[in-house]
Amino acid sequence: MVWSLLSGFWLYCEGILGKSSSPDWGVALATLFAGSSVIYLARQQGRLDRRRTALQMHEKFFSLEFRQKVQLPVWKMALKWEHLPEPERKWFRDAVVNSYLNPEERHKGDKNFIKLIDHFNDRSDLPFLTENQAFWAFLTFFVTLDGYVKNKIVDAAVVRDMFKPTYSGYYGRLIESFRKEVEERRPSANRLPGDEWMEALKHLEHEVFAERSLFEKIIGL
Repeated sequence: MVWSLLSGFWLYCEGILGKSSSPDWGVALATLFAGSSVIYLARQQGRLDRRRTALQMHEKFFSLEFRQKVQLPVWKMALKWEHLPEPERKWFRDAVVNSYLNPEERHKGDKNFIKLIDHFNDRSDLPFLTENQAFWAFLTFFVTLDGYVKNKIVDAAVVRDMFKPTYSGYYGRLIESFRKEVEERRPSANRLPGDEWMEALKHLEHEVFAERSLFEKIIGL
């Protein structure tokens, strides 16, 4: 769009200069100013749209429904992941990691313990998602958010300010620890189907949520 306006302005000037020895530079400059205003307003509208989309994502994340169905089970999962006494904590982590590495074998092992922790309980009468379902819904939300940032659908600075404090706490520690255990236990260096979430969340953590320089803060990055 910028090049089109500049090219149009240049062609306009060439036409004026070719027809008159005293071109109307006022008209030419007015044309350039009008074009620049259109570009500026379009960029500002785009930025407002990206900020609005980020706010909508924030509202969804902190909505009562999302908190009850997704955040609450993941918070309970994080408590068990960190604070269950041994050997229960090892059993729990093994069950969660193995359910990802070997989904067809997720119910093998100590079934009484799995029932106790209620992680894979898929009873239809439960009002919320299971912890396992909620955990993947939680990861999917942040993978989607990272995709929005990469494709400039949301404002990265707004995402950083609104989501980093929540993500970097209990949830972030759970995700980092889970990812580390998956990487350590996988049978080989080969990627598994669906492993894209790892790279997406690493980008979110190290690029989007990274501390900004003073210059970046001034220009609004």
